[in-house]
Amino acid sequence: MYQYALALLLSITSQFISLEDYNKIEIGSTSEFVHGLLGPSERVNWEKGDEICLLWEEDDQTVAVTFKKDRVIDKWEVGLY
Repeated sequence: MYQYALALLLSITSQFISLEDYNKIEIGSTSEFVHGLLGPSERVNWEKGDEICLLWEEDDQTVAVTFKKDRVIDKWEVGLY
């Protein structure tokens, strides 16, 4: 599944990120679930070992989700409403 997250980086789409969708993401959610809600991520913020932080950015909105072994371990957002 880790490769699944990286493969989705290759296709970039623009979409509005809703606070409702962001709030559905819980610690332990899979990358497949997150990508289903937010679409493909726009870029890798950082990568260290088996952890990766992906960013979704749209206008003044930013969502960052950190995965370890295909599971969410942290998330944050700026500008969602």
